[in-house]
Amino acid sequence: MKRSPEILRLRAATLLASALLLLAPPLAQAQGDTALPRITGQGMDGSGHFVIDSKVPAGSRHAVLEAVFPTQTGMTWRTMIATDLDGRQATVQFRLPTNGLPKVMARVRTGESLTVPVAELDESFCTVRYPLSEIQRIDFLAAASLKWNDWKDLPRDASFAQLIAWLKQQPGVLDAWVSEGKTGIFIELEDGDTLTLFTKPKPTAADYEHDFPGGVGLPTAPPIPQEIQRSFGSRAAPVKGLPESNRAICANFLEPYFPNSAPTIAGWLNGKGYKADVKQMSTVKEVKAWFDDGPLGFLFLHAHGFDYPTKKDGKQVAISLNQPAYLVAEDMEYVQMRDNFELKLGSELGSGKPVYGITRVFIKNHMKFAPHSLVMADTCYAGTKDLFDAFEVAGAGGYISWHWESGPQSNTRFLQIVDRMLGLNLQAPVSTPGERPFSLPVVKSWMLDKGYDIDPSPTPAPTSLRYYISSKNAAHLLRPSIRSIEPENTVTTTQMRLKGDFGKDPGANGKVTWGDREVHVSSWNQETGILIDGLSKPLPVGDFKVEVDNKYVSNLTPMTEWTIPFTYKVLGQGSLEYTIKSDFKVRFDVHGYRDKPEDPVSYGLSPFLNFGDLSGTATASGSYFEPAGGSTPGGTTYTWSGNRTLVSYDQGGNGAPENFLMGSALLDTATGVPQFFMITASSFRDEAANGHGYKVSIGYDPLTSAMLPLRFNPWDGWKLQGNSVPGMPPLDPRTVSSNMSWPEVTPAAVPTDETVR
Repeated sequence: MKRSPEILRLRAATLLASALLLLAPPLAQAQGDTALPRITGQGMDGSGHFVIDSKVPAGSRHAVLEAVFPTQTGMTWRTMIATDLDGRQATVQFRLPTNGLPKVMARVRTGESLTVPVAELDESFCTVRYPLSEIQRIDFLAAASLKWNDWKDLPRDASFAQLIAWLKQQPGVLDAWVSEGKTGIFIELEDGDTLTLFTKPKPTAADYEHDFPGGVGLPTAPPIPQEIQRSFGSRAAPVKGLPESNRAICANFLEPYFPNSAPTIAGWLNGKGYKADVKQMSTVKEVKAWFDDGPLGFLFLHAHGFDYPTKKDGKQVAISLNQPAYLVAEDMEYVQMRDNFELKLGSELGSGKPVYGITRVFIKNHMKFAPHSLVMADTCYAGTKDLFDAFEVAGAGGYISWHWESGPQSNTRFLQIVDRMLGLNLQAPVSTPGERPFSLPVVKSWMLDKGYDIDPSPTPAPTSLRYYISSKNAAHLLRPSIRSIEPENTVTTTQMRLKGDFGKDPGANGKVTWGDREVHVSSWNQETGILIDGLSKPLPVGDFKVEVDNKYVSNLTPMTEWTIPFTYKVLGQGSLEYTIKSDFKVRFDVHGYRDKPEDPVSYGLSPFLNFGDLSGTATASGSYFEPAGGSTPGGTTYTWSGNRTLVSYDQGGNGAPENFLMGSALLDTATGVPQFFMITASSFRDEAANGHGYKVSIGYDPLTSAMLPLRFNPWDGWKLQGNSVPGMPPLDPRTVSSNMSWPEVTPAAVPTDETVR
């Protein structure tokens, strides 16, 4: 039969006692009795007493040790020792004289009656200990913290050994030991509660040298799991997005001599669509109230962290609010949160100032986060999966914190992350030209590649950031980000695609503007970008901008436009001539882009965007008399005439019109030289020979159409250089020459040094 741990422990103790048998709960209780007591230990003391330790539940008003002496009275239970209780949870130790008897069976019983049963032995054979009150715990922890000052000049190992020896002599202390990594001392009280004495937060190099002279005894940081260090791993979520709440809190719980980045980060967020509040030294109750108005989309914490032991997990981390515990020691709400394991007590060694730290239970019970929200904690030791799990239960989409002891300059790494995700270009290193906003995975990869995930402060071992991403609603963006603009394909050019990071489709809450006009979004995909179509004429001129929820706004990305007045003139015999004049609207995305912070700007090949707004005319005039040759009498008079309007034709259209213009090109944006630049004109001239009329197709000659030597100057505001070039040798017998010319053209919507990439 499977036995409870208590039964197993008791039976083992019985064997050691060799003459005694102890009965553990469950026990028969009198009607109206409280919950059952629990046996916690037993054994023989030096006086020949059988010692039985028990915990009795709150509400009990008396406790009794009953015994059976089989060799004397058969199986009749006798009331041997009894004591009164005040109703609080307590630890009761009974000391039963054995008088040399070979076998005794005993049990503990409690009751709610104020009348204490009559016992055979007096109360000197039992001891009642009540748990410390909250104020007593606080006073004890403060005294223990100050006691360390007696040995503060010793190296850490020696000072810890002295303090632990002192602690173990104090009433109510069950045990005391050094925490893993020598980050402090754990104290276990007899009632099972634990307290933490932690070392100086954010130590300097001088502090380490004092505590570990010559590096002797210096602790090492735990290794960073490979799957956490290098990849989002299996926790990476397919659904990406912007925080579904723009409420943000940036809170500082550090002493004033540490850098405080909370106001800086809050100011940055407020400039980019968030409603960020700065909180300074909030109390536990005030932290709970942060969420009264709804979930947060972003939370940044400057706080100390301290370990505390747990039986199940070995240890956990509490995030210290630096709130003096003695100020609220008698507040029942705090007492209840302590009883619920939502708060832990800790004190910096030597400070005499116990403070409250919030636990993972507090986070689960009182915090609320919106989908795709991000939590960042500049907190020692807090980069644990257990804390992330708690934040994820509370709704957070991502969590970033330190895996070990961080130092005074640790705040700079969080400034870098937020700066890169918002595309601000304010936190070093700053690129020129500036950088667009980047997604969290890209920023994480950049931080790892550059070593920016390591705390720059002097620490005995590298302290690294840990990144956790929810498998439900992943934290991904703080702003939308446009990387580049391209035609959807090379056939139908009346659509264009914005590439970058925009998150999941926001439906009616997302919009794209070009210049001063909102454009139609055909599709919005978190992987492939935003497809726009249905563009009406005249097309806008200016920057593209993406907005989500009327608050999150992307970087501005210009679509540069040239209106090139091409003049193609053909001279024929006599006064024959025809002219095709066209205004070619040419658009290229020439601003360049980066795929990661600090990358050089990439200037690739940009296709020509023709959106059905080319226009032109074809005119013909003149005459020529061709004499008859040989014996043919007379001659032929040729005349050219006509004035036709040319319209734009896109290759993906449903059949070309009679008179049209069309173009395609591929521009090398690094040099300003097109890989090719092809323009097509198709029309007719009216021709007559001795009055007999017919139509003749006209257009650009093949050389002019396919080989235009256009040059765009990226170093001079992307101006198009003017030129005049001859056409091919004439194929028409009445054509003498052809020429294509265009002037210098200054484009609109030109990227500048202020345009982020």
